[in-house]
Amino acid sequence: MPTIREWKVLLISAAVLISVYLPIFLYLTSEAYLENDPMYNEIYGLNEE
Repeated sequence: MPTIREWKVLLISAAVLISVYLPIFLYLTSEAYLENDPMYNEIYGLNEE
């Protein structure tokens, strides 16, 4: 059974990993989806030729 100190280390390292990788993942996926979203294009003008 892990000690409380080990649990804290595990929780902190998991939180750091999530806080680093989750925004990157969300940014990449949302960019891919938003490029096909006409409302987004209307507001930000991505597809202006």
